[in-house]
Amino acid sequence: MDMKRRADSAAARALVIYVILGLLFGIVLTKSEVISWFRIQEMFRFQSFHMYGIIGSAIVVAAISLQVIKRTGMRAMNGERIAVPPKTLGAGTRYWLGGTFFGLGWALGGACPGPSLCRWRARSPGRGCTGRLDLGFRTRR
Repeated sequence: MDMKRRADSAAARALVIYVILGLLFGIVLTKSEVISWFRIQEMFRFQSFHMYGIIGSAIVVAAISLQVIKRTGMRAMNGERIAVPPKTLGAGTRYWLGGTFFGLGWALGGACPGPSLCRWRARSPGRGCTGRLDLGFRTRR
């Protein structure tokens, strides 16, 4: 029983860490104006580099992080080795179909899901479509 209690305690601590990191990420998204419909509109009209810079830097950070994970053999909090499985493209249907739905959602909601939820929680303008996304997340449980 004692081992189970320790495992539950470690899982709860890890969960708290993830919630805090998620809150900090939401604050960063809000302060960097990624949730602003105006910034998104500027990006699609090629009037500003702001969003392209943020997206580009995210891609660079992700690429470097994946290389570090692969080369150092990093392990997860539970001790398992982190493995990135190879992707199989196949016909590519799931990628173009998923990209289409993602793009439609972005166009209708004014942002992708992460910034949309930040915008909904921050009660910023243009959050009507995002409310439907939030409601969908809540009813899925």
